[in-house]
Amino acid sequence: MKMTVEESINEFCTYFERQLRVITHIDIDRNALPDLSFEDYQVRFYRKVLLIAGIDTLAGIRFPKANCPQLNRRNRERFIQFVKEFGDWPHGNLVSLPFLKDQLTRMGLSSSRLGSYVSKRVADFDKDVGGDRGISRIDEPLDTLSAMASTEREEDAIVNEQHYSLLYRYRNYLLHEWREPGSSIEIDPLREEPYYHEYGDNPEWYLVYPMQVFTNLFRNCVSRFKQYLIDKSIDPFSFVDDTHRW
Repeated sequence: MKMTVEESINEFCTYFERQLRVITHIDIDRNALPDLSFEDYQVRFYRKVLLIAGIDTLAGIRFPKANCPQLNRRNRERFIQFVKEFGDWPHGNLVSLPFLKDQLTRMGLSSSRLGSYVSKRVADFDKDVGGDRGISRIDEPLDTLSAMASTEREEDAIVNEQHYSLLYRYRNYLLHEWREPGSSIEIDPLREEPYYHEYGDNPEWYLVYPMQVFTNLFRNCVSRFKQYLIDKSIDPFSFVDDTHRW
């Protein structure tokens, strides 16, 4: 008997909800190993890979080739658009000032109005205080910075260092290079806000996307995408390839 659209939506989303439950239970026996630092790191890495792959899968179904042929072929735009639409990420619109500062310096634009502002803002955060900083304490919304841009190069730089874009670059390292980028330290995997930390006398800020950020994004994407399918009365299986012969 053919399922109704509502039944198809429930079955489809239940599959992803169950996957989330399984992923969050991936763990190690903490009583069996004397040194857990490497294993803990690997568990966080595996969870992030699985969660980001799930978001990618949902994005492909939201923008299928039949309905969105151009967007379907542009992975970056498709991923970012999906996270914006369904991720309910309170920090995604922020632009990383430390990353933007580096980008403008490489472009020879550090003395422009935008470059000077960003450099001053980054310098305002005293590293001697120690510890870490949530990105909402340092970074600023895209519109605030775009208002100071005077060239298309600056506008592009701002968009490229927005956290939606940085998350996509992070995704590429996870999926295509099977590693987490950089040398940042994930002090607390359960933090819900990305943060920066410093290394002693090192002048750079290091950016961390904790594991919980990925868990929250995936959960939000499944929940809000389900509501979207219900509101539009869309059978998600109509965009899934038939693989019954495998």
